[in-house]
Amino acid sequence: MTKIKPILISLGVIFTLSILVNPYFDYYQGYNYEEPKNEIVKNSDYWVLSPIFIDDEGFGDYTWAQAASQSWCNGSGTWSDPYILENITINGGGTTHSCLTIQRSTKHFIVRNCTFTNSGGGVLGGIKLWETDNGILFNNTCINNIGNGIRLEHSDNNTISHIISYYNSNGISLYVSCLNNRIYNCKIRYNGNGISLNSGCDYNEIKNNIIINNTVNDGILLAYCDYNIFYNNTMIRSGNNGIELSGSYNNVIQTNTFFNNTGNGIYLFSSQHNNVTANRVYNNSKNGIELSKNSRFNQIFENEIFNNLQRGAYIEKYAGGHSIHNYFYNNSFIGNGENARDLGGSFDVRYNNWNYSTSGNYWDDYLGVDSNDDGIGDTPYDIIALYSGCKDSWPIWRDGPEINIITPLPNEYFRATTPSFNISLNELYVNSSWYTIDEGKINITFSGLTGKINQTEWDKKADGSVFIKFYANDSWGIIRYSEVEVQKDISEPLIFIDLPTPNQLCGITAPTFNIQIIEANLQEKRYSLNGRPNITFTTETQFNQTEWNQVGNGTVSITFYIIDKAGNVNSSEIIVRKDAYVPDIIINFPLDDDQFGKVAPNYNISIIEEDLVSTWYTIEGIAGTFPFTGLTGVINQDAWDDVPEGGITITFYALDSAGNMGSESVVVIKSVPSEPAPVIPGYNVLLMLSTLAVVSILISKKVKKN
Repeated sequence: MTKIKPILISLGVIFTLSILVNPYFDYYQGYNYEEPKNEIVKNSDYWVLSPIFIDDEGFGDYTWAQAASQSWCNGSGTWSDPYILENITINGGGTTHSCLTIQRSTKHFIVRNCTFTNSGGGVLGGIKLWETDNGILFNNTCINNIGNGIRLEHSDNNTISHIISYYNSNGISLYVSCLNNRIYNCKIRYNGNGISLNSGCDYNEIKNNIIINNTVNDGILLAYCDYNIFYNNTMIRSGNNGIELSGSYNNVIQTNTFFNNTGNGIYLFSSQHNNVTANRVYNNSKNGIELSKNSRFNQIFENEIFNNLQRGAYIEKYAGGHSIHNYFYNNSFIGNGENARDLGGSFDVRYNNWNYSTSGNYWDDYLGVDSNDDGIGDTPYDIIALYSGCKDSWPIWRDGPEINIITPLPNEYFRATTPSFNISLNELYVNSSWYTIDEGKINITFSGLTGKINQTEWDKKADGSVFIKFYANDSWGIIRYSEVEVQKDISEPLIFIDLPTPNQLCGITAPTFNIQIIEANLQEKRYSLNGRPNITFTTETQFNQTEWNQVGNGTVSITFYIIDKAGNVNSSEIIVRKDAYVPDIIINFPLDDDQFGKVAPNYNISIIEEDLVSTWYTIEGIAGTFPFTGLTGVINQDAWDDVPEGGITITFYALDSAGNMGSESVVVIKSVPSEPAPVIPGYNVLLMLSTLAVVSILISKKVKKN
């Protein structure tokens, strides 16, 4: 009780002072929105459309009344019967269009279950609202837009929820006087800024969003906007700051997580009277929280600030205006490169406050003691600063149980079934232990060291990171905790088959394929032909030839399976036709070893094939092919003249519409006979006369001799 009484008194003083210091306390306490209506997606048709431009003053392609006459829109625009656009896919063409533009409208409307992609750049977006109120954008996907996923200008009282916004210049952007809008339960990744509010966008509520890997700029950017509230958002791996406030006043940043950001977790620049409370700010590459240039009268309390590379908290020296009159209390500074540095004042003047009344902060490098065991260090904690006397006069003293989480493992994936846990404690006198998976909204007590996470509470969590935080307190009432981040994924992967096309005719060569997959946590890709064993593939674009050979002729069912890291499986099937028979060619004439002379041979063939596309033949020793039609004809005479005598192979080919090619060859003999010697005119008569003359001479000599 000697410890507990000072703590209770301190909390009472803190509560009272927070009301006095922050004149907007009542506003924040009453800040609430009515839940949006009609968010159940109904069954309906599906449309692939060109960009849609709705302007209720007639400056667009449609007024709402004209849109309601189309098959893709219905309703009357009242609160109880809003206009509804759903199950639409729009490609903006990447030039000068938003996919869906709604402007100058106060009608009630809902856009849900739609996909918007490839909008133009700049101020355009997958969805753009201009001077438009009373809309609900629910369960839409905005992906690969050159401009914004969603863009609002001069638009009030709209609800943006359950949006997937990936690979856009900005995930969600509110610009110039957008009031009383609500952004919640969105997944915003791989954009420039995750969410940006600029120029008088006030009284908006941003909660329960997962804003991860927006690696160009900030997770959330707030510029010259006031009275907004940000809570239960997760900002991880932003290219700059988790959240940045520039020239912004009277905003609340509460129960958010800022983790692994390239810049600061929380950055305030020329921003005043903001409340930063109960956030988890850790593992950021610069500072957990930084205040710069005339950032004043901000309250930073009850935050967990740990393992930031440079500093836990940093008040920068800035020539354009000192950051002063800020309050830090009830924060935990653990494992930072440097826990705090205050350059916000000048020498010998204490401007910022590192404790509120009798409540300071917990510092893991505090070297003092708590000899009277009242939970407060006996000596002040000195802050590194420009001026002397900068200190936390009431540093919090803590000890207590240490918790080691054995399972689940960090970033382990789980589906709908709740994870089991196994922890260890180094404390003999544990008074109670509990865990929470919703940042402390519901604490679930347990006994022992093992168990299962409550299924009901697990079912409430959306897909994405789930932080399971285990707590234990000892007999002195000291509470310690340990946390593990796991991933919940119950959403099936999305798969679209571009190739082959339905009923495509394929031949004996395995066809190529091309699929599109939408899944952030892809684990494995498979396909199966006619229900045969699954084939796992990575980057291949052609079906396995051996497997293709195993399926028979006729229709072939091709099923693709996609498995994510949580074990969710989705499949998509397409039917193609397989023609496994090559054209059959019979050569009726000529036959093997038929002999031909100078004149090219005739041919007569038969082809057995219903879907014949083309025919041709080749001649051995002659380059090129010789197309023909019909089944009879004469071998090309010029080519025949060019081949030498002897055996000549003539090959006939036939190609069907499935790409199958058949061939048949015949070997004929080319033999050209020798021509007789040329006849000399009068040669035979002369020969006869010569012969008679010789005979006459012989006879004459014989007579004389006798």
